[in-house]
Amino acid sequence: MILRGHKGDGVGVAFSPDGREVASTGRMDHTLKVWDLTTKGEPVVLRGHAAAVWTALSGPDGQHMATASNDGTDPSPALGTHHRPLLSDADRVLVTLVYLRGVCPQKALADLLGTNPVTIGEAVRETRPLLDEHKIAVPQSTHYFSRVQDLRQWLEQGEVTEQTHLSQALSHSELTGMPREAFHDLLQRLAVPYQAVIEQRRHRRRGGAPRPGSRRGVFTQKITDADRILATVLAGRQQCDQQSLADLFGISRGTIRNAIDDVQPLLDQHGYWVTPSARRFNTADDVLTFARAHADESPP
Repeated sequence: MILRGHKGDGVGVAFSPDGREVASTGRMDHTLKVWDLTTKGEPVVLRGHAAAVWTALSGPDGQHMATASNDGTDPSPALGTHHRPLLSDADRVLVTLVYLRGVCPQKALADLLGTNPVTIGEAVRETRPLLDEHKIAVPQSTHYFSRVQDLRQWLEQGEVTEQTHLSQALSHSELTGMPREAFHDLLQRLAVPYQAVIEQRRHRRRGGAPRPGSRRGVFTQKITDADRILATVLAGRQQCDQQSLADLFGISRGTIRNAIDDVQPLLDQHGYWVTPSARRFNTADDVLTFARAHADESPP
């Protein structure tokens, strides 16, 4: 079932305990929409936030829904306390989801919310087991912001980082050998299997499951999962050597090699065959020049 109706991105979903209703949150329209899955009719639209609504959480009775927004409102304050908590329950869920998605480091989250990294770490440590208990998988984002000002500019004005611009340019069909829509479909299909491969490797290295609240290595990666898949596709196209790819992404050749070793078996398993290109580039600068020259072209 496909749910449509948000203006811009729908960034969060939550199901009622009985599975009869699903709620989605909007970044651009600042709303919460609730669908009745039994009737499949028009959703109930709830308004009230003045900024992006990032996540929602259904109460155990199925009658209440908590939302989290960056407009400064506190939808679910703690009861029985004389002082407002540093983070509300909804804030803690939101912080954990954003952190585990690899959007930004703890310090950037702390600066954004006017708190400290210790508070952020405690929220992640206490909330992560609940996500695991409800089997909620949190895929990594294709966006990464190391500075809070970059994150603010994206939230308020839609401005993205230079790395994001680079990734968009390198995903042009002339370089990947497939339309952008097909490449984005590939990213979606490989996201969960790729995370499973990474987690299996980490499990072998540490000799057991991660401790509750741990980052599971989200920020040990030098590039995002999406860029690792992109680098593997570009390597298969054989338009430049691996050192040029490393220079493009600002990483070592060993990191490129590791990405290929992880991703190529998944491409094979899912039947994605990368056709080598007749085009050749001698350096990373040559690739960049071509990518930027074609950045504004519509994909075929």
